[in-house]
Amino acid sequence: MFSPQEGGRGLSPRPLLFFVFVKFIPKIWEYKKYSLPCSKIKKYMYYSKKIFPTNPFFITPETPEGFLVPRDAETKNLVRMLDNGANVVLAGDRHLGKTTFLLQMLRQEGARRGGCALYVDLEHTRTTFDFLEALMDSLRGRGCCTFPESFCQDVTGAVLRLETLCGGCDEYRQEQARWVIDDVFDMLRGYPYATVVFDEFQAIERYPNRMAALLRSKIQLMQTRFVFAGSDTRTLYDMFGSYSQPFYCSASYMRLDKVSLDAYADFCGRMFSLYGKAVDRDAVRLAYELVLGDLLALQKVMAATFSLTGEDATATVETVRDGIDAVLDNADDAYRRLYLRMKDSDRNIVTLAAERGLVQGIMSAGTIQAYRLGPTSSVLNRVKKMTEGEEPVLRRRNDIYFLSDVLLGLWVARVRGRLEERLEKAPRLYSEYADSLKIKIPGALSLDMTKRNRK
Repeated sequence: MFSPQEGGRGLSPRPLLFFVFVKFIPKIWEYKKYSLPCSKIKKYMYYSKKIFPTNPFFITPETPEGFLVPRDAETKNLVRMLDNGANVVLAGDRHLGKTTFLLQMLRQEGARRGGCALYVDLEHTRTTFDFLEALMDSLRGRGCCTFPESFCQDVTGAVLRLETLCGGCDEYRQEQARWVIDDVFDMLRGYPYATVVFDEFQAIERYPNRMAALLRSKIQLMQTRFVFAGSDTRTLYDMFGSYSQPFYCSASYMRLDKVSLDAYADFCGRMFSLYGKAVDRDAVRLAYELVLGDLLALQKVMAATFSLTGEDATATVETVRDGIDAVLDNADDAYRRLYLRMKDSDRNIVTLAAERGLVQGIMSAGTIQAYRLGPTSSVLNRVKKMTEGEEPVLRRRNDIYFLSDVLLGLWVARVRGRLEERLEKAPRLYSEYADSLKIKIPGALSLDMTKRNRK
């Protein structure tokens, strides 16, 4: 092209307009397309150049910012307790989203309390040295860690030197590990506004030495705030509530309950609307009541339901049923092998719990005879073993028993031809389950009666 001074026609506006149209109109269209209810998440993901997930229902602890199941009230409560200067015991059953909740809280606390937060998973630890290795893994980035790089390098170097010094001598390594723990907590004293979470903290009860006494002697002299989380509620409460334990009355208590049906239904509605879809609240209610509010199973079912729902379509009760079938089909081989490996006595108890959903009066003569459970004393011992241990097969709430893995129960019910019956009585079963969560104290007055007497 030539300039006007050279006799040319000058720069035509048409190529410039075409360039603007091609470059910017698609982005404006994308912005407008995201201007829907709950569009802030999409705009954030788009302009921060983050990958937008194909399915908004995550089943892993590492969940993006906008796709977390809301627990605002629980987060505020935990943060308030930490701000009041208390260490906190956080108890909650498995598959409630406890790890995701803690990671999200730590990210917020790390940004608010000087950037120092640490999450340590102790679930698979057995010794003091395993405790140090779990701490080192967290500092290396296998968890939530916002401590300075110098602190991470110092702790990691101390653990690696211990491993090199002791070699394969486990007894000497366990003995020296206690001195390294002293050094680590001395380093932590330099960060008085830090927050540290020990998940599955009840695991230290398995250690061969008195690890609880060592940690208690260090933690009580620090300004760093600690959260002791765990899924074995009985052991965790005994550690902090028994007079003979080192941690007796050294922390406040908080219980993490299931996400309410209304909150989860609103969450599902927002997630479906982000992708131009919709979901009936009755469909969410069916999935919620069928899995007894188990968040992990619920996310799996809703993820399958979401993938089966077409664009601009609405997920109904039938779609949720198809999603349940899809989840059970995917797990068919694993559950079949697990079911066949069980002893006959255990398999009969699992079948009983799967077909009924909730079992009350498991020791009754009619139940024992109908499912061929064997002698009463043998059944009592088997049930006790199945409700104890690190990964119990059965759970007990007052006098009601149910399977820990609700999807396994649904799979067994489908194999036995009882799935439709489970679907029909899901509301009644959930109502009985909700009543079983209320701790019944003999001779205690009800709340309404107490208020009436006060007046």
